Amino acid sequence: MLKSVVASISLNALLLYVTTIITSLVSVEGGLITYAVFGAIFGILNTVLKPVLKIISLPIKFATFGFTVILVNCLILYTSDLAIEIMLGTGFDLVIAKELATYIKVGILFGVLNWTKNLIF
Repeated sequence: MLKSVVASISLNALLLYVTTIITSLVSVEGGLITYAVFGAIFGILNTVLKPVLKIISLPIKFATFGFTVILVNCLILYTSDLAIEIMLGTGFDLVIAKELATYIKVGILFGVLNWTKNLIF
């Protein structure tokens, strides 16, 4: 049980690191601590909040051909960003430009990486 939790946090942190390498739209301040906290927060939000948002957005999902999945990813990323700012304070931050287009691009990228991770593991 503990191994799977640590593995999930590590993989989410690794996905964030890969995202920062692939695109300049995301950067991380605070180093390893920020990555670890992001991994934990993102894992919790994916476990608790994402299924609820998917159920709520199900009727719209068919009309938008799945675009709401990207918006759910954006909302999870935004919530993770806010949680890191609140929990860790100054010096630790997930820096994503506060524009919807940027969150959509990062949401698509992170969604693809997360989907790939779930396929492999």
